[in-house]
Amino acid sequence: MTKAGLFHMARVLGLELGRHGITVNALGIGATVNERNLRDDPAYEAHWAGVTPTGRCGRPEDVANALLYLTDPAAHMINGHTLLIDGGWSTVAHVP
Repeated sequence: MTKAGLFHMARVLGLELGRHGITVNALGIGATVNERNLRDDPAYEAHWAGVTPTGRCGRPEDVANALLYLTDPAAHMINGHTLLIDGGWSTVAHVP
């Protein structure tokens, strides 16, 4: 439900603000290895890597690289989009 809200918010804000030269995009972040996730579940990475098409979990730098791209002038025509950074998980939607 929250991802659907994110998708639609990016689209509506992109539509409304695009005419003012402001692009709006969102990042849909999937399973990402971080201290909190590993503290909550020491096997977090193994669980999610097993159900993600790329066979691995995301890393904070994966998210940072996507954000850097969207803020680069090379991405000036990307507007109203949600970039999924989930290793393809959203195409299969399995839960470990």
